[in-house]
Amino acid sequence: MANPEDQQAYENYIEDPEDPWSYNQRTLPENVPLRLLPAFAAMVHSDDPATAFHGVLMIRKILSVQEDPPIQPVVDAGVVPLLVQYLARDDWPEMQFEAAWAVSNIASGTQEHTFLIIRLNAVPHFVRLLESENEEVREQATWAVGNIAGDSADCRNYILGLGSMNRLINAIQMPYSKISVLRNAVWALSNMCRSKPPPAMEYITPILPVLATLLNHSDREVATDACWAISYICDGPIERIQRVVQTNVIGKIVQMLNSNSVAMQTPALRTIGNIVTGNDIQTQVIIDNGALMAFHGLLRHTRRAIKKEACWCLSNICAGSADQVQSIIAADLYPVIIELMDAPEYEVKKEAVWCLANTTSGGTGPQLRYLIEMGVVQPLCRALTLYDAKIVTVALETLENFLQLGEEEKIAKGYDRNPVADMIISCGGTELIENLQEHNSPELYNLSKAMIEAFFDFTATADTRGAADEYDFSGAGGAYRGGDGDYNF
Repeated sequence: MANPEDQQAYENYIEDPEDPWSYNQRTLPENVPLRLLPAFAAMVHSDDPATAFHGVLMIRKILSVQEDPPIQPVVDAGVVPLLVQYLARDDWPEMQFEAAWAVSNIASGTQEHTFLIIRLNAVPHFVRLLESENEEVREQATWAVGNIAGDSADCRNYILGLGSMNRLINAIQMPYSKISVLRNAVWALSNMCRSKPPPAMEYITPILPVLATLLNHSDREVATDACWAISYICDGPIERIQRVVQTNVIGKIVQMLNSNSVAMQTPALRTIGNIVTGNDIQTQVIIDNGALMAFHGLLRHTRRAIKKEACWCLSNICAGSADQVQSIIAADLYPVIIELMDAPEYEVKKEAVWCLANTTSGGTGPQLRYLIEMGVVQPLCRALTLYDAKIVTVALETLENFLQLGEEEKIAKGYDRNPVADMIISCGGTELIENLQEHNSPELYNLSKAMIEAFFDFTATADTRGAADEYDFSGAGGAYRGGDGDYNF
């Protein structure tokens, strides 16, 4: 076995730094000097095959440096049209591969560079090469197609119009000797589904069975990119969501929520979140596949983005039917949501408020009483101090819904006072509501003023802090004694 130090010394050794032929296939990209670009460009124009190949190889290496590749100097050298021409050389796969690599690197630069590659008519070559018998050429073609498709919806649609989707499906199903070939193809496929407006369903329908199979692939990168593709497909109206639901992938995606890989959890959570923006029937499929239990770990995740996304997803389930709200109760998730009302991350806190707001909009009386038992009033009052007027309005409207429930209890049970109002007074919430009458938002001013007038009679409630035990919210399933007062619900 060669000594690694000897190997590195060989790759770094340049006999004559000013001689273009002193650099070869084993020279590291960072060791190829940009100052020799004019010499390499001249070689690309040579009629001698060996000289032309060496020029293309060196330009590819110059474009392969990790940081800030000199794409514009290569463009200015005038070699890009020749590189595109070499994409047609099926009889010379070594040159075709190097040219494809160089052109795909140029396409990954700025949008102007991408458009240059499109104007030079390189994309039809890349689409054709998706089915190349040469594995290395095929891999570079998928890399180029994926890069260009990811630039914009217009670029993606242009590539789709060239018949790339079926060719890409064929490329995925072709045998490969290294996993990177499949990884690049699936990544390119996911970019074909990306960007808004979304691609027409005529392009998407054929790939859904392929994606369903790829979700079960043993390679995590392959399964993850397949899941990203599915998340893009179902990010839209209920018709697109239904196509995904009918593919029977939900069970597998729910399993991915429990993965120990954040990279895998993220697209799975996004997919679930997109599906529950659909109708109640589609949301029920998510619940029936056991997704709710995974949210215990997701809501307590160490990554802020995962917690926020999980809370957002759950807020849409909370907006579902009363039976779906009951499923969240049965999964014991509301205590976690209430806990997140005091999360240090503002975005998480905001989504937790939306969970409660959506629940009070469609939940039943017993379900809202349950939330009161769980201690929802105090954190909702604290949410009134947030800086975002929109989320403060949502929190205030949620409190108003609970106050309406308290008003119903007051009438039904003959109480002198609204028990929820007393809870709010007890935790100092009335002062916070009154302060909102000084807010520069007219909506908050009007809502807070109306709530004070409708629910808080201070002449009748000079001291409510010791009045908790006077109320009996019977029939709501058990007693709660805690932060919102000592009420028997």
